[in-house]
Amino acid sequence: MTEHERKLWFTFLKDHPLRFSRQKVMDTYILDFYCHRAKLAIEIDGSQHYEERQENYDFERTAYLKNLAFWLSAIQIVIFRSTSMK
Repeated sequence: MTEHERKLWFTFLKDHPLRFSRQKVMDTYILDFYCHRAKLAIEIDGSQHYEERQENYDFERTAYLKNLAFWLSAIQIVIFRSTSMK
């Protein structure tokens, strides 16, 4: 886990009343955090995600997950840039 993922996990998600999983495999992708009951996926994109190759991968990942979410009863996908986290 990255520094930002650890911070989110240990300060909020680890003991949240709704159970969150870390590193949840969703077909060919790995979600940083996922809550089945809330149907919520959380991704924390670090600085490596600003590179063109990674941005293309992220675009494909997000489009795929949004399409998958449609078929899996509307999973909500939230993506944070690590630069927006303190």
